[in-house]
Amino acid sequence: MNNKEYLDFLRKKNKDILSKCYYCSGFAITIIADGYAIKPVCKEHDTRSFDIMEEDINTIFEKHRDFE
Repeated sequence: MNNKEYLDFLRKKNKDILSKCYYCSGFAITIIADGYAIKPVCKEHDTRSFDIMEEDINTIFEKHRDFE
């Protein structure tokens, strides 16, 4: 297996892992930090309030605008 094939294998494996909710195997929409672990979660298991999520999204857009 050459380097490109190995990278493709790792990317597929990571995509498969991060696309499923850690708790219910549903479609993951985001990730949460639980101590030192990062877990993909679906909408039902994302425990953040909508206001916090909206604030995070706005911060991301503002940072992106600064780089343009």
